[in-house]
Amino acid sequence: MVLVVNTDWKPTAEERKKMPITAFLQPSTRKYPYKVKVNPDTKRKVSIDSKGVWAISCKMLKDAFTLANMHWATKTASKAKKLIDKYCK
Repeated sequence: MVLVVNTDWKPTAEERKKMPITAFLQPSTRKYPYKVKVNPDTKRKVSIDSKGVWAISCKMLKDAFTLANMHWATKTASKAKKLIDKYCK
């Protein structure tokens, strides 16, 4: 089961280095993050160094979709759109 939240977060460059590559729509370049670390019980964001699970953030996913379209990253935008349709409706 995939955990989906509606939390917004702007990771710093240091935090991006600590995030798993699966948290990005473009894992090779670590661009377009769309996952946030949360406490599974409360579904609230926790520190990147704390215990928790990585959950899809609908707000971050929609932001990544918009940004990818602005930068003509069509494959990334398409991937984001599929995830939005699947998890954020």
